[in-house]
Amino acid sequence: MTTEPRSFFSHTAAISPLPTQSYASEASPALMVRGLGKQYVTPKRRLTVFDGIDLDVQPGELVCLLGPSGCGKSSLLLTIAGLQSADRGDVWVEGQAIRSPHPSIGLMFQEAALLPWLTVQQNIAVGLQLRHMPRLSRPALRSRIDQALLSVGLQDFRYSYPHQLSGGMAQRVAIARTIARQPRLLLMDEPFSALDAITRLEMQQLLLNIIAQQHCAVLLVTHDIDEALLLSDRILLMGRNPGHIYQSWRVTAAQPRLRHTQDLMTLRAEILAALSDVMAEPAAMTV
Repeated sequence: MTTEPRSFFSHTAAISPLPTQSYASEASPALMVRGLGKQYVTPKRRLTVFDGIDLDVQPGELVCLLGPSGCGKSSLLLTIAGLQSADRGDVWVEGQAIRSPHPSIGLMFQEAALLPWLTVQQNIAVGLQLRHMPRLSRPALRSRIDQALLSVGLQDFRYSYPHQLSGGMAQRVAIARTIARQPRLLLMDEPFSALDAITRLEMQQLLLNIIAQQHCAVLLVTHDIDEALLLSDRILLMGRNPGHIYQSWRVTAAQPRLRHTQDLMTLRAEILAALSDVMAEPAAMTV
């Protein structure tokens, strides 16, 4: 049975607050994080970036992570991705402990970070030939690239170079490079924040379509509350001193959604109030 892609526009939304660390589900989570903590140590001080992080993300679920600058959102993503070590706690992706980069995890940043001397299809191929990725035959490699280009609507631009692309098209290539690896978990650090409003909407819709097609789990960092309300199944708000999960909400509205429904506006006001409380916390803790 084909899963229908999700879209934005709907007339109803139901919301309910969740306990901070209660994400129980009958399904096995794609991502499970327990007691995760990270410190940065310098000769003069020790900075606790985040601590005691517990969270789950289910297959096909999009969870948005909100929080003020300096609360450790980006560091948390890097730690979950295995790009930096944790000082305490554990990360599992589909039941496998993560200590280093893994082919089941895809990571995207605000910048597309394309290699300017390579074509679109060559940039996608680079992501499939990283050291921790399984080797693919030439036909399998070409098939992965073709499927990824088709998914992001760039099949006619495979021989173009990055300087020939718009910002939105470059970010589409970055998405294609990531999904060509067929990750089970997609970690996204404000991937659409540098785009204009119309392009951002197009990219958000593309992300919902990819989740429907691949049934991957997504953990997306954003500063945009409206983006979180329109996209997410759950919203997590991080506090600081050190970074921690301060509060969480479930958004049960079926996609597509409308931005200005009463329920979503009520939830928006609740998130803003909680964010105001978080902003009153000190920015960092040193010991």
